[in-house]
Amino acid sequence: MLESKTITDEILVAELYRLGIRHLARLEIVEPPNITPIDLIKGLALSEDARVRALLILLFLRHPSFHCYAREATQQLPLKAAQTLKLFYQAAYYLQRELEATLKELLNDWQRLPDLFSQELNLPSTGSSVNDLLRSLGEKHGALTGKAYNWSGSYRQDIPRFIKHLRQEHGNNTLQSVA
Repeated sequence: MLESKTITDEILVAELYRLGIRHLARLEIVEPPNITPIDLIKGLALSEDARVRALLILLFLRHPSFHCYAREATQQLPLKAAQTLKLFYQAAYYLQRELEATLKELLNDWQRLPDLFSQELNLPSTGSSVNDLLRSLGEKHGALTGKAYNWSGSYRQDIPRFIKHLRQEHGNNTLQSVA
């Protein structure tokens, strides 16, 4: 097990790349050491780079089975990083509802994310539109961080590119299976 503080952003990005999340450019060719899912989640939550932290959303959307590590990771993180993980997981939980049909089509290992943190964050789990849920989450995010920012917009900013990459990967896999 690697110490989360020794995992650099470049190692995290390389591991995500290996897992099919190719959102950020790799600046170096780094072969990631054996990173456990919990260390990956903790490393992303601890990153000082907002773009890297936000990749938690894509990780849970791309690999929903990683949800089983989220609670344990929050218990091993300092408060601020644990809050970051909870907020971004909740964003993935909400966004998955909106993207369900597309994700089911493009992912072999799709499964519904369980609602892990809405009660703890005092947020609705369902019932409203995804836009309303993300708006509520963004308000909570701003209150917890003290940063007035368009959080609900930031949760969505990587989604178009993420879906584009999934479609390309799916198309390549379809072509390979036909050949």
